[in-house]
Amino acid sequence: MAFFSRKINTAEFASAQVKAAAGVGISGIPPMYAWSSGTFEQIALSLPTVSRARDLISSTIASLEFMQYVKQWNGVNYEMIHVPNETWMENPDPKVPRQFILANTVTDLLAMQPTVVQ
Repeated sequence: MAFFSRKINTAEFASAQVKAAAGVGISGIPPMYAWSSGTFEQIALSLPTVSRARDLISSTIASLEFMQYVKQWNGVNYEMIHVPNETWMENPDPKVPRQFILANTVTDLLAMQPTVVQ
């Protein structure tokens, strides 16, 4: 049938300038660094105990409140004065909950392993 035999063309980058602006290297890897998860990390996260520990750490840190303080001199010593939070501290991305963003950030920071690509 003609319906199933049609070829669908996928979108591609138009030129080398567009690829360079997008940060795509020759082999599709960013030119300077590639952030990857190692084999040992994948093996460790396949264990339920390690995976649950990582999830507990990231969700605990994500549930903590941000509190901003400034120091003010009162003539004898410095006092710590609480300052109301800025909007990005309350909700970094309005599309998703704050705890989701922070838990994913902590998880990514725990797993980052920089490798230099030449």
